[in-house]
Amino acid sequence: LGGGRDLDAIISVAGGWEGDPTLPPPNADELDRLEGAREYATTIERMMSKNLYPLLAAGYAAHHFMTDNNGLMVAIGATAALGPTPGMMGYGLSKVATHHFVQTLGGLTTKSVATKSAR
Repeated sequence: LGGGRDLDAIISVAGGWEGDPTLPPPNADELDRLEGAREYATTIERMMSKNLYPLLAAGYAAHHFMTDNNGLMVAIGATAALGPTPGMMGYGLSKVATHHFVQTLGGLTTKSVATKSAR
């Protein structure tokens, strides 16, 4: 990408899935509860790293290297973004963020993603 705006399309398909960790029982001691919370947060961060952060990089590239704001950007969403995701909160959160980012990027470019999204 020699500094010019020379891309016609960017396709972001990086991603992954991981279920929630097993939480300690309610009668667990404080250290076990804290460790459970840390594992939960770590799982959510891994899902963001796999599903959202690569898309943010693709969005940056689209903004800087698409031809006159007329290029095509494709991202992989999921129905997990549309409702509760028991047992896979990190995955659901990362896909909600993915959908929001794509919609916001479409709004910034004055392109309507609502009529172009496929499910």
